[in-house]
Amino acid sequence: MGSLYDALAQIPDYRDPRGVRYRLADLHFMIICAVLCNHLNAVEMAYYMEENLENFRKLLGIEVAPSHDTISRVFIHTDWTYLTKHLAEWITMNYPSEHILRDSMRVLHIDGKAIRSSANKGDGEKPPYLLNSMWEGETIGIRSLPVNDKSNEITAIPKLLDFLDIHGAIVTIDAIGMQREIVTRILSKKGHFMIPVKENQRTLLESVEAERKRLISEGKWDRLPRCVLKKLDHGRIEEYTLTVIRENSFLLEEFSGNDPFLHIARIGYLEKKTTDKKSGKISFSSVPIATDLCGIEPETFLGIRLSHWNIESQHWKLDVQLDEDHQRQRMGNSRSNMSALRRFVMALAKDKEHPKWTVPRFMTHCQNSFDGMVGSILKFAKEQKEEGKNG
Repeated sequence: MGSLYDALAQIPDYRDPRGVRYRLADLHFMIICAVLCNHLNAVEMAYYMEENLENFRKLLGIEVAPSHDTISRVFIHTDWTYLTKHLAEWITMNYPSEHILRDSMRVLHIDGKAIRSSANKGDGEKPPYLLNSMWEGETIGIRSLPVNDKSNEITAIPKLLDFLDIHGAIVTIDAIGMQREIVTRILSKKGHFMIPVKENQRTLLESVEAERKRLISEGKWDRLPRCVLKKLDHGRIEEYTLTVIRENSFLLEEFSGNDPFLHIARIGYLEKKTTDKKSGKISFSSVPIATDLCGIEPETFLGIRLSHWNIESQHWKLDVQLDEDHQRQRMGNSRSNMSALRRFVMALAKDKEHPKWTVPRFMTHCQNSFDGMVGSILKFAKEQKEEGKNG
């Protein structure tokens, strides 16, 4: 699977073979070239393909550029599970990333993201969510799972985990992920969890808070393992203090039997103090974070928790640099397929040969060099296509 075209050729064709003008792999390949050049809807893609018809004729053997209707149908009907599978495999093979390890373990972040303009507001439809994952050290994963709304993340997270190899990895999720089914799924796949505890698990939260108050009243709190980190960020000073509660016997008073919450081995109590440098205003927040890891040190615990916010920075790039929040695809699989291609661009843009390029800089390079985009980035040569046709 050296060239991208080889990977795309493995996607099942949904069409009736009668009257087919274009190979499906040809359409997918041209669409990806268009997206790499920052054309993010079917009309713009059709214009791009028409302008580059001579290049695609030499490369693929097509005679006429596809219409925007044809392109739209590809997005609507292509099975996104196959598209994301083969794109992800090709990226892993051709652009391998180095994971950032914590205590020799990989870290996987999971978080949901809304696409606000993709909702039909006239019918009262809520913005759809995409459930995303990201290995620490990589960009956001190509495969995202469509979710009807925020609350449905609870049922979608186990499905996303089924796609992923989390053996020996640490999975971080926001507080919505503190659910028995999700904890059980992570542990059954031999992974580890690190999830905040909030009001959605009131009994667990009250147990943790009661234990904290007991430790404070008995003068034991300040003797627990802890670490402190100060950061200067955007005109404010942030001070994080993470204290580790190592004794978990207090959980036995609330939970019994085979309750998955009894697998909680440590509680990291994270306190944040924020000082606005200009006004001097100080604010405080705190949250307990549960994990099944027994030997974790406070510094590692805090580093993993803070690294979870890296997936949110990827969401910012999707909105600001790839305009995802304003995308209006709604029909069929179009939303998931276009989402996969935006994430594919982000993965390609993070290349060791140009580590300081932003996504817009990378897309500008693709716009200005068709041969470089096709030959170097997508690893596709005309000779390969000719061999495939002859074979």
